[in-house]
Amino acid sequence: MYAHRVFMAGRRSFKRWKCMIPVDYVVNRRAYREFIHDINVKGVFIGCKEQPSPGDTVVMAFSWKKPIKSIGKVVRTNADGFAVQFSEPLAN
Repeated sequence: MYAHRVFMAGRRSFKRWKCMIPVDYVVNRRAYREFIHDINVKGVFIGCKEQPSPGDTVVMAFSWKKPIKSIGKVVRTNADGFAVQFSEPLAN
């Protein structure tokens, strides 16, 4: 597992963990490698300088407890990156 200093953050319906997990992803037919900054069973926040648009589909691969391949939608962006909601929640 590549997570560093894992801890709980925020008050959401699912616990969110701060981390620094490498992620390979494709959005709008372009491939990227960045880092996941936080994660929970419903989604991730990916840090980057070039954000996709809300609603864009993201196909990603990373390791968190085990290798994961997932698809999701961009639900929000900010100056630090973007949030993705998984199409299917991750298994605990």
